[in-house]
Amino acid sequence: MKGCFLAGALIFGIACGGTAPAGSSPTTGPSNIAKVLLDANASAGDTTREFTAPGAWDMAWSYDCTGYSPGVSQPSPYICTFDVKVFDYKGSLSLANRGFTQKGTKNHGVAHYQTGGTYFLLVDFESKWAIRVSAA
Repeated sequence: MKGCFLAGALIFGIACGGTAPAGSSPTTGPSNIAKVLLDANASAGDTTREFTAPGAWDMAWSYDCTGYSPGVSQPSPYICTFDVKVFDYKGSLSLANRGFTQKGTKNHGVAHYQTGGTYFLLVDFESKWAIRVSAA
């Protein structure tokens, strides 16, 4: 399905898919494509631009630090910490939409949030990551 992939999907292996029911067309068939509110990816920690969710929203995320070496003696394979924090438009940590932390070399998933508003994300990570926020 064109246009339905997370930025960096080829690198991280996250993609969405699906097919229309038999007999439906792109203009008359049911729509299961959520409105994308934010696409972000980087090779280090970063702050995203603001996005506004009118209601519930989902955050598809992936990270990969395979082959990353922080330049210090670490066990092999190196275990990364992928930390995402959600801030409101005022710059305050969101209490309604908490971020998350993952540890490992490579992973992906989807976090579901129920409270709409204007937010930005702070991603603390030392290697490749990608995030797509969509209206639920």
